Order: sequence, then structure tokens, then C-alpha cells
Amino acid sequence: MDFGHSYKGVRIFGDNKTWRGLISGVIVACLIAVAQYHVWLPPQLADKSLGFMVVLGGLLGFGALLGDSVESFLKRRFGHKAGESWFPYDQTDYILGGLLFSLLVAQLSWHIYALVLVLWFGIHVVTVYVFYKLGIREKPI
Repeated sequence: MDFGHSYKGVRIFGDNKTWRGLISGVIVACLIAVAQYHVWLPPQLADKSLGFMVVLGGLLGFGALLGDSVESFLKRRFGHKAGESWFPYDQTDYILGGLLFSLLVAQLSWHIYALVLVLWFGIHVVTVYVFYKLGIREKPI
């Protein structure tokens, strides 16, 4: 996504952040929102249309990927290499980015936002550790 450009001698985002990944990530997020619309909606969104859900899914996906890109930029500035763990930022960047962009169309209570952050953080840490134990990942976090 950085077209190979650097800032102060360090790649802005690095090779792992691509336009193809950003676009496909937003499309997948929209498709998941459509599936969720047809399976189950939280009570706060029960009166929303399919179009609203597509927009919300797109914003969540875009925000998550943008949050991850911002974290990658900061990670490089602090001297961390691509793929190197940067706890807890690697586990929260996409959550915060998605939630921030979702604010453009849906405002929930701060309790819900805190719950989402804590749950997704926990889910991320547990699943990464399970994948490590199964030999799918090289590092536990």
C-alpha cells in the first residue's frame, strides 16, 4: 500500500500491507455482514436494513485494516520488524480501527465498546496460542 516508499529510511507499511488485501478484506467484511443480517442481528441493529449492514460491514473491515496499517507504521518507527510481536498493539489495532469507523453509522454504549474490545482481545490471544500449540504458528503471541 505504500508503493515501496519509505519514511526516514524505513518502509512506511512494508510488503505485508497490499491494496489487494485491503480491498478483499473490505469485501469479505461486507459479505460477513450480509450473512449476519440473515442469521442473527444484535437487538441494537434489529431494525436496520441489509444496505445498512453492508455499509457497517465495509466500515468495520476498512477500519480494522486501516488500524492494522497504522499500527504497522508505528511498529516500524519503534524499530520492530515485520512479523515480530508487539503486544498488546498487535491484538488491539484492528479492533479499535473497526470500532472507530463503525461510529460513522452506529453509536453504541461505551459498555458495548468495552465488551467488544475485551472479548475480541481475549479471543485473539486464545486462538493464537491454540494455533501455536497445534504447530500452525511459530510463536505463542
